[in-house]
Amino acid sequence: MADKLRLSIDMFEIYHIKVKNDKVLEILKKLLCAVDESYNKTKFLNLLNYKHLLMTSAQVMELTEQEQKIFVFEVLYNIYSILKNKNL
Repeated sequence: MADKLRLSIDMFEIYHIKVKNDKVLEILKKLLCAVDESYNKTKFLNLLNYKHLLMTSAQVMELTEQEQKIFVFEVLYNIYSILKNKNL
């Protein structure tokens, strides 16, 4: 789950995927703080430490803007599904 959170935060920050509500990014960061202690200490996300996410991120850059939005929606829905199943 932490990797999905890292990837979605990266997508919103680096690629500037437009979100009508900035609270989504805040919620993702709070969730990542709760899941990953190292992020909680630094508040910095370095994808170089996560080679598989860096590769995924590079592949997403090649998608059209519409495909990127769909990809991010699917990642967010997956995170939501995990949280819902854990009753968080």
